[in-house]
Amino acid sequence: MSSILKVDEIQNTDGKTGLVITPDGSIDGIKFPEEANPSGRTITSTTMSSYEEGSWTPVLETGTALTLYGRYTKVGNLVTFTVVANRIENRTAPDRINFSLPFSAASTINNAVISEALIFAAIRYVTLDEDYYSVYGNIGGSASDLNLFQQGDYKDTVPLRHDQLTSVYNWIRLSGSYYTDE
Repeated sequence: MSSILKVDEIQNTDGKTGLVITPDGSIDGIKFPEEANPSGRTITSTTMSSYEEGSWTPVLETGTALTLYGRYTKVGNLVTFTVVANRIENRTAPDRINFSLPFSAASTINNAVISEALIFAAIRYVTLDEDYYSVYGNIGGSASDLNLFQQGDYKDTVPLRHDQLTSVYNWIRLSGSYYTDE
């Protein structure tokens, strides 16, 4: 004869943190304590139900690169990523430079529209258009595309293009965070 003890939560001695267990006995998440007075914040969850680390091969919309890889960490619905592209081979086309993301971006979080992600770009051997001085990334028309743009004072942003890569030794490094529904 065997016995099974079924529980839906295992709490630490503080009674506020612990493991959340599913009916089949697997772990459904980790519960963290709620703050009693969150100073104007609204707490929507204190349970972490997913964590994932991995790599993916970003896809360039146009062209190829000698080295192209990405790493990501996903905690809940927040994705933090890094993309490395070395020696993008197509340096003559006027096509914009963009990469695929590991997860599609969410369009809303808690009913608020999400229009941009926080993305930093470092580039080498790239000539920007006149009066433009920096490059930034933005999640574009497709929720799974990361587009690169040029920025200048009092100027409209314009896409960064392959024909602006000035050397075979070009490289692009991207790092950022965004929300996903996946």
